[in-house]
Amino acid sequence: MDVGSFVVDAQGLRWAIDLGPESYHKIESLGMKLWCRDQDAERWNIFRYNNYSHNTLVVNGQHQRVEGHAPIIRYSAEPSFSHVVFDLGEIYDGQLAEAIRGAALLPNETVLIQDELKALAQPATIRWAMATPAQVEIEDAKTALLKQDGKTMRLTVITGAKTQLRTYSTEPKADYDAANPGTRMVGFEVTLAAGQRVRMAVLLGSASEKARPSVELKPLLQWSKAQ
Repeated sequence: MDVGSFVVDAQGLRWAIDLGPESYHKIESLGMKLWCRDQDAERWNIFRYNNYSHNTLVVNGQHQRVEGHAPIIRYSAEPSFSHVVFDLGEIYDGQLAEAIRGAALLPNETVLIQDELKALAQPATIRWAMATPAQVEIEDAKTALLKQDGKTMRLTVITGAKTQLRTYSTEPKADYDAANPGTRMVGFEVTLAAGQRVRMAVLLGSASEKARPSVELKPLLQWSKAQ
């Protein structure tokens, strides 16, 4: 359950990480049905195997839909705006009316992760988060500094929605979960009213720029057009 997840490398370091595989032996020795992949299988209760621990979205605290597929609907390798866009609609079936995620590498070596979402006929709370080995310093509601090995990266949230950056623990949730020392998750939540749409983006780039990056967000379905 990691659809939409990403990793980010910069300055010779990895800033957005995957926590890695679990110890199958330990889990099987506890009698858990590790190899069942139904929606309600015990496998998905394991922290490293669900979307709670991955660099993707969690909607109303629910798991992603295992039977869903996320086709690539936009793609370009052009240096001026290399990007990919996925339709996550099936992955959040029954949780959101629409879900699209795009990732782009900007010419200034900033990474852009952009989501466009629409709530169903009831409110939805969406958590955006990513796992990192960096220390996280929250500067304000939409800006944080990530620091590791003497290097720094700035994380900037761009959205008109009200939100607050925070950190989330990666400590084991149960006896069968592996430890994740030296890591944490950084992210935020957005709450949508019934039928409401939101466009939200995160920029990961140089911390040397004192001013918050100025980026005009373009609809994801227009990303393949001239930028």
